[in-house]
Amino acid sequence: MLKNQFIFKVLLKAAFIALLFFNTVNAMSLGKANSQQKAVSQQKAVSQQKAMARSYQLEAKQDYAQALSAIEALSLKTSQNSEFIVLRKAWLNYLQKNYNQAIRLYKQAAQLNKNSLDAPLGEAMALLAQLRWKEAAKVSRKVLKRAPANYTAHLRLMVSEAGQKKWQTLLEHARQVSQWYPTQAVPLLYMARASHRLGQTASAVNAYQSVLLHLPKNQEALNYIASNK
Repeated sequence: MLKNQFIFKVLLKAAFIALLFFNTVNAMSLGKANSQQKAVSQQKAVSQQKAMARSYQLEAKQDYAQALSAIEALSLKTSQNSEFIVLRKAWLNYLQKNYNQAIRLYKQAAQLNKNSLDAPLGEAMALLAQLRWKEAAKVSRKVLKRAPANYTAHLRLMVSEAGQKKWQTLLEHARQVSQWYPTQAVPLLYMARASHRLGQTASAVNAYQSVLLHLPKNQEALNYIASNK
């Protein structure tokens, strides 16, 4: 009986040691694999950063095609920065006046991040460049439903209203935006332009006078005031 108990204890101890050894080896293997994976991940991150840095340098030189080429090979499937890479590509296409491609990429970025405002604002910008006023207005209004006071969205919408010659709508809209953002000159410019189109010369002059408080050398305001003394 004692002999059996002794054998059982020996076997139990041996099993414990074997299990401990297995766990140690397994942990070492996992640690090595994790280290290798981390090293690969860091290498990819450094590679992306270098590509982006090169792209920015080329953009500063207005070499937009090469700036795009510098990041064209970046993988979207494995990147945590996929949305930003797509937005960057969209912007560089926009600068090259490849507006349809820019719009496609901005829409792709919006799919990657449903909460993005940058993506639809970029799409609206490219639509405006193609004089697609109604479509740009529609996209801008969608942004404003989620971010009612977004200044850029209001600017996009004001441009589309001017493009559609909705002067009364533009005047009221620009006046509201000017009240929200009193340090900005652009809403005042749109107020002046809309007032002029509506035949409200005195109001246009007043608005242009306000523009000159922000931009003393604004030629549009100076010329209008000079011709309407």
